[in-house]
Amino acid sequence: MGRIYARCIECIVYLGANLDGTAAALTEPPPVLHFNEDTVPQAENLQLGRKPGIYEIFLLFQELSQGGHPRKTLAFGNTSEVSTADRWKTNDRTDLFEALRRFTHAPFTPWWTRIWVVQEIAVPPQAVIVYGTVFAPWTMFANAARKYMGHNKTSCQCIPKGMPRDELKVLEDSCDMMISIDDLRRAQQSHRENFHNDLERLQPPLLLDLLIAFRDRKASDPRDKVYALLSMARTQEGKAPLIPDYSSSEIEVFRQATLESIYATEDLSLFSTELGRKFRDDLPTWVPDWGAPGGSMYASRAEALELYNASPGKATRSSVQPIGQDALVLEAKRIETVRYVGEVMWGYDAKHNQRTLTEWWHMLRGLDSEFKTGSVLPLDLWRVLCADIMYFPQLSNSRRRTQFTDELMFITWARLSKLSPFQNETIAPTIWSKEAIMWMDLVILWPNAMHLSFIDDEDTSTDFCPYMVPDGTTALMDQNRNVALSLIDALKELHWDYLNMRMEPRKEGPWRRLFAKGLKTLREHFGSDVHLDLGKVANFIPAVNESIDAATFSRRLIVGPKCVGLGPAGTAVGDQIFLLTGGKTPFMLRWRERDAIYPSQQKYEIVGDCYVHGRMDGEAKEENWIDSEGILLV
Repeated sequence: MGRIYARCIECIVYLGANLDGTAAALTEPPPVLHFNEDTVPQAENLQLGRKPGIYEIFLLFQELSQGGHPRKTLAFGNTSEVSTADRWKTNDRTDLFEALRRFTHAPFTPWWTRIWVVQEIAVPPQAVIVYGTVFAPWTMFANAARKYMGHNKTSCQCIPKGMPRDELKVLEDSCDMMISIDDLRRAQQSHRENFHNDLERLQPPLLLDLLIAFRDRKASDPRDKVYALLSMARTQEGKAPLIPDYSSSEIEVFRQATLESIYATEDLSLFSTELGRKFRDDLPTWVPDWGAPGGSMYASRAEALELYNASPGKATRSSVQPIGQDALVLEAKRIETVRYVGEVMWGYDAKHNQRTLTEWWHMLRGLDSEFKTGSVLPLDLWRVLCADIMYFPQLSNSRRRTQFTDELMFITWARLSKLSPFQNETIAPTIWSKEAIMWMDLVILWPNAMHLSFIDDEDTSTDFCPYMVPDGTTALMDQNRNVALSLIDALKELHWDYLNMRMEPRKEGPWRRLFAKGLKTLREHFGSDVHLDLGKVANFIPAVNESIDAATFSRRLIVGPKCVGLGPAGTAVGDQIFLLTGGKTPFMLRWRERDAIYPSQQKYEIVGDCYVHGRMDGEAKEENWIDSEGILLV
């Protein structure tokens, strides 16, 4: 089918007759109406007072495709600002978004759920969307989706305020679906149009990328979850591409797709828990069930694996070799055996998440004195909670590895967020850097620290006495007194310079000196642009929550004598952590007894990928792989 679509002039994509599922389009305008990005057809026969339908959905995307302010579209209820002639006007936005939901969701419009139809948009030179008697070019929808999401993620984030979240999600999900298909379409067209120009040509995506992107799409035959994507996937130079063969079993098709994906990417990312989800038990543990649906949180974490580089070398045909139909031989280095596991973070709701994080924290504190090899609590435990990756959903570049300055966001989260397991505890120096604790002390004592940081040294008129010391007789509350003492001790100042014999603050104390000394230390550590406004740093608490949610969802805390990290929900005590050649992350493996088929090989099942603190960036160099071993994954 891919060749047929590539050679046609235009593909007509028929989505359905109407949105209500009835046999006759009783509520739709009978004339044929042709939308494009420049014109809106007149619809004189529309019934007054009727609910929004196909015409209004096409009109919405036509308006969004113009790139103007989204507030001026009917979706946001400001139709009076729009000068489009003969347009339908309504304040019934709820009905409009219900119509949009039916437009992009089964069972009303099942096209969006089917795997084979992706080719109808991605491969032909042109595509036209037809619904009932209304039609428009695909480019109108794709451009509208891109422009709306661009507005939503940049300067116009304030636009949706006041709109119900479920309505916005319908529009955002619809745009995301359109963009995912259009990204593929653009790559296919660029590859075709610039075939002899390597500088301008976009490469088609790898098969693995397509399997991930369209995993939620459905097929009556599970093998078609692979076969429907082959014509759009990049092929390795000099290697014959996979060809649909319906004489092969589902297991064999999934196995072939897995091996080809490993060799094409030269890594083992598809061994991750997220891609390895299974709705069947007849597959080897290293072969994902490509017939199983994906999930947004799973997909987000799977895509983030590229930010790690835990082991040296690449996964090639020589280093990763199949044996028989269900086994895989590869080089491995054992890191650790899991001694303790925490509860699974199921992500039901914020209260449950906070409870699980608290259980993890109490578990770590209880174990800290048990291991004779030293503390299991890293000074940067905050990096474990987010698996060393920050997510910023409102930015186009939505994820990156953490930076040391991110600690300020996390220590603010620890003190202020309802999800924090540390909220009611003193900030522990065992899990935070002394500079981060100093920063928190300083911005608590001086909420106006940002303003004070710009005061010239020669200006003696400004009062630097902390705000909770209005006079010389008012005692600090216990917590704030401890904050002051913490900062005084950290900067090696003398208590009696600032406090009297009753441990009450002295208004005449050299507070300016304390502030200046603390500011200098923070600038030396975090940089001259260190932010001193606690309120503004607190604005990043949602990003911290998002990062922790993404890292911990369906994971559990894992602890060994020399490691702490996050493992798959299926991890059990006794499981072993390995580095595998070509693996972006360490992997959790479970030992299996040897059998007569493979008597000489150590045999393991793969449980999934894991985050091991301090072992995510190739800390085990190639020369340290002398004691590596060949293992068998089954």
